[in-house]
Amino acid sequence: MGKKEEKKQREKERKEREESILRNGGLLLEKRISYFDCRYSNPFRGFSAIELQKATDNYSCENRIFEEWGRFDWYKGCLEGRVVCLKKYDYAEPEWVSNEIAVAAQVSGHKNALKLLGCCLETPKPTPVFEFPMNGNLHEQLRSNPT
Repeated sequence: MGKKEEKKQREKERKEREESILRNGGLLLEKRISYFDCRYSNPFRGFSAIELQKATDNYSCENRIFEEWGRFDWYKGCLEGRVVCLKKYDYAEPEWVSNEIAVAAQVSGHKNALKLLGCCLETPKPTPVFEFPMNGNLHEQLRSNPT
């Protein structure tokens, strides 16, 4: 591939990222405003697609912790020295994903909900980033301590 083709490819990728950010960010903001009347109790930050790829070793199979076939995959990774899990969607509408992120942001302060740390808007569908549940999931907790 020549230098011109490489430059065109990089420009195309940059434009696609910008379009994703505008589309996904607009949807997310719209959902958060309409659901919660501009009250954001749990702020979260944005991550780049490159940060998520590095954190998950380019979404390697070894880092996949759960797969809902055809819908989404959960990956374990490390961001900023913190163990995280990412929910990467396969076949979901960006509006549905934005909906889920808006609700997760609101309930992430609850002790039985995963804490939403942020999301990536550069990907075709937003990718939420959660704190990794070091004590296992709620189902495992209930089974190990039935009282």
